[in-house]
Amino acid sequence: MARRYLGGYTPRQAVQRLSRRTLSPLLVKATSPRSHDVRDTLLIAGSPRSGTTFLAELLNQIPRSAILFEPEHIQQVPQAKQAGLTWHTIKDPHEDWPEGRRFFERVLRGQLITSWTVAHVPLARALAPRTWIVKFVDANFMLGWLAANFPVRPPVLLVRHPCAVIASQLRRGWSNPHPPRLKGFLARHPQFTDYLETLRDPTEFAAALWSMQTYAPLMLPKPWPFVLITYERLAEDPRRELERLFEAWRLPMPDGIVERALRPSGTTDTGSALAAGADPSSAWRRSLSARQIDGILAVTRTFGLDFYDAQGRPDLDRLDALAPMRTELGHPLAGPIGRSNS
Repeated sequence: MARRYLGGYTPRQAVQRLSRRTLSPLLVKATSPRSHDVRDTLLIAGSPRSGTTFLAELLNQIPRSAILFEPEHIQQVPQAKQAGLTWHTIKDPHEDWPEGRRFFERVLRGQLITSWTVAHVPLARALAPRTWIVKFVDANFMLGWLAANFPVRPPVLLVRHPCAVIASQLRRGWSNPHPPRLKGFLARHPQFTDYLETLRDPTEFAAALWSMQTYAPLMLPKPWPFVLITYERLAEDPRRELERLFEAWRLPMPDGIVERALRPSGTTDTGSALAAGADPSSAWRRSLSARQIDGILAVTRTFGLDFYDAQGRPDLDRLDALAPMRTELGHPLAGPIGRSNS
């Protein structure tokens, strides 16, 4: 077994990590073309721990591609905060946001290069990338805005079972001490305000945040301005899902991408299903109690997001049938919000 040191990394991993944070930014900045076309940039959005890194590393099989890692992270990327981003920035598709346009213009042209954003770019990939793969975990609330304001190929919205997402977050030691109080979301969807204050358990708080992050993009007018992929179907049949994605992008699917789908991502934690070789659609049952699972699913159903249940795999018919609730403000919730009540 390889000896580990320096925060759990082997010597080889430690050297790779150091080179990506020091040499890769210098090489990218020195060799990247200033005239990069945003149409050659691919976007991936999803909730934290939903598999966005896994998908980004699959797409990294595209020749001359490189991953731009979470440029919206306001603690790691000062330019994001300077542009007015906050945690869970919410923007409607046609909202005027000049600072955001300037910031994301730099992002999509591959010009926001820091030790954080290119942390997943090895030296072999840092030489004049032609395709940037931008991986977000806090862009669901502005996904429609990004698609409406830049001539990009349809972004990917990656959705994963809330129990799997929350189980992974718990393994990482993440905490949710209170219900999410996102003023921008509740101003647009005030029917949820009172309900959020009835929640009592941290896993329910996490489920409410997952629900908000999922509800917001799925309530955009259809046809959706993104390609929706569920993590479970991607893991179960990567060839089918990747062929569908590359067809939507009108790009050739690179060799080796399906084989790469059989390996965990660089951010997969040691307790995950992929790391253990287990079924990722249901392995979370070992991490969560029956009470926690019931509580999480009760929250997501209240938001009308009933396409996931305790069985693990998504119900695609229910997912396709989602529609906003039609009730007047101030009235109690009348059945699933994800269905139009007649």
